[in-house]
Amino acid sequence: MEDAGKSRSGYNEFAWNPDQMEFVRDLMSSTLNHFQKKYPGLRFTFSLTAFWEEVRAMKLNLFDVLELHIWMSSSPRFGTRSQFDATVKDRGDHDYSDYMSRIDQTMTSVRPMLLKDMHKQADI
Repeated sequence: MEDAGKSRSGYNEFAWNPDQMEFVRDLMSSTLNHFQKKYPGLRFTFSLTAFWEEVRAMKLNLFDVLELHIWMSSSPRFGTRSQFDATVKDRGDHDYSDYMSRIDQTMTSVRPMLLKDMHKQADI
């Protein structure tokens, strides 16, 4: 996975290159096979918050369910307006009142655009 972000011909639009896609395919397939054999009466899912375009591009047919999370917060517009990203939220002690204030302001000012961004993601 050390090649993350590097691309090859035909894969420029994805965050994963072909080797990474193969790794993920093998990981998901082996994991699902293991649990489907161990618990044949159950259905299983992978729940993804990121990299769902890459998983869709792999055209996997091995899932009972593939749950793709689409969040307003994944919009670059949301990050720019709220000024809150993984680096900020996972560092130090916060009471998060400043963040909640920025989210309220963001949702008030650009909610329709954030919803439009989500719809575009779902249409892919």
